[in-house]
Amino acid sequence: MIIELMNYLKDKKVIILGFGREGKSTYKLIRNYLKDQLIYIADQKENFEKTEELLQNDKNIICYSRRRILRPFRRI
Repeated sequence: MIIELMNYLKDKKVIILGFGREGKSTYKLIRNYLKDQLIYIADQKENFEKTEELLQNDKNIICYSRRRILRPFRRI
């Protein structure tokens, strides 16, 4: 079932809303199977991507926080 889900997500725009416990778990699962997939992550915490060690070396993410959280998703 995981493989089918990853095949479905491959080459699609993926947005994780919230980077708490579930957001981190979702990120780890997707990244484990789709290493080069571009992932959008949005969270209310300001500059969360700078404090999350998990995201430090990932070049295939775009992070949005606080005031910018919903603005970019109107175009997706």
